[in-house]
Amino acid sequence: MGRRVVEFGPEHVEDAADVLARSHDTHRHIEPLLAETSDFRAVVGSALAEHGGLVALDRTGVCGYIVGRRQTDAHGPHIWCTPDDWAVTDPSVVADLYEVAAGQWVGDGLTRHFVFVPAVGDLVAAWFRLGFGASAVYAVRETSGAPPPSPRPPGVIIRLGTPDDVHSAAR
Repeated sequence: MGRRVVEFGPEHVEDAADVLARSHDTHRHIEPLLAETSDFRAVVGSALAEHGGLVALDRTGVCGYIVGRRQTDAHGPHIWCTPDDWAVTDPSVVADLYEVAAGQWVGDGLTRHFVFVPAVGDLVAAWFRLGFGASAVYAVRETSGAPPPSPRPPGVIIRLGTPDDVHSAAR
């Protein structure tokens, strides 16, 4: 039996929390400055209780989940997925989950979908293959107060921008 996608229920929370914990560990290995989370069960359980979602199941159990936060703001009605709102054991699971989720969301009139993806190459590629692009980036950097590791080229000055810079920036 292959992979199947079903409604996310309370019976899936424990296994989904394990999937998120592994995903978070992978992301923290790449970027150790990310916050450490200890109670993934609470994170996943809360998202499920507030928003509902889907899980992907294979022969071993939960291999991914997605929760869509329904919102309305300047973008109109849309779905928002934070990094804790989805996780997979393998990037190939993303397409299976999104196919079913997007069908439900679009059926409900929610045609804009925003997903924050951890900076893990295979995960980013999986979402790009589905037609997503990069529209925002969260970044973290150690702040030692030391000068940047590489000097600026001679004559380059870094300053706050002003309205007078608009035309130069547009060029």
